[in-house]
Amino acid sequence: DGGEGRQIMEMIKAGVHKEYTAVWKSYGKQPGQTSKSSTVGIEGDGKAFPMTMDFAPATYSDERCTQVVIRMREDSAELEAKLEEVRSRDLLTGLYNKPYFLGRLEEAVDQAVMNSAKGAVVYINLDNFGRLKSDIGIAHTDTVLSQVAATLKEQLSERQVTSRIGEDIFSCIMMGCDARQALAAAETL
Repeated sequence: DGGEGRQIMEMIKAGVHKEYTAVWKSYGKQPGQTSKSSTVGIEGDGKAFPMTMDFAPATYSDERCTQVVIRMREDSAELEAKLEEVRSRDLLTGLYNKPYFLGRLEEAVDQAVMNSAKGAVVYINLDNFGRLKSDIGIAHTDTVLSQVAATLKEQLSERQVTSRIGEDIFSCIMMGCDARQALAAAETL
């Protein structure tokens, strides 16, 4: 914002001019080369902000030139955490999805083998789901699946990795419990 008509060097914090100059000098030595630089920018009002500059070959009015795209650098750690959360969840039920479950299952097996940790996996397959789907339709079976998921969330803790791993299949990793405790928990579900 406020960068229109300003020279690039005016948009970069004075203390990092040398770094920018080094990036610029190394850019373009090979045809088609692109480059990226992270630095500190200066807004029109003088306020500093973290920025990324992308350099790429371009053509303007049939003349070769360099396109420089300047973006504010966001705190990607928070964004990455949100994306990972979305990637690990089943969209319909909000439970963990199959890829996330399989990763956590592998970790649980490693804990059991390496550290003699106790644990169990509860596998829940809804009976007659195919018939139910043909009787009431997909929209209503989605409601049934959501209600099953809500019940599982109420009955099981977040620490127990509860997942939807198939159309009508749910599973839960219960670390720290033995077979008797897992069977008792499964029967209450």
